[in-house]
Amino acid sequence: MALKYKDYLRIAMTELAESEPRLMVCGYNVSPSGGSGGGMFKDVPAAMLTEMPLAERLCSSVAIGLSLGGYIPVLFIER
Repeated sequence: MALKYKDYLRIAMTELAESEPRLMVCGYNVSPSGGSGGGMFKDVPAAMLTEMPLAERLCSSVAIGLSLGGYIPVLFIER
């Protein structure tokens, strides 16, 4: 069975989470209880996932602040 685009994203996010402790994923619907971004973040530790309200400017501002604080933010906005 061939892998789909979403599968490659999940693999990449899992590998990044394992190799980079400064990773922080923020956005709407990223928490394990909220759906994990359609399964893309299911193997990323919960401590690296920050559930945000559906406010894109707020999410973007948080990601900028995380980067200024030395983290590696991944901003997920579900469309």
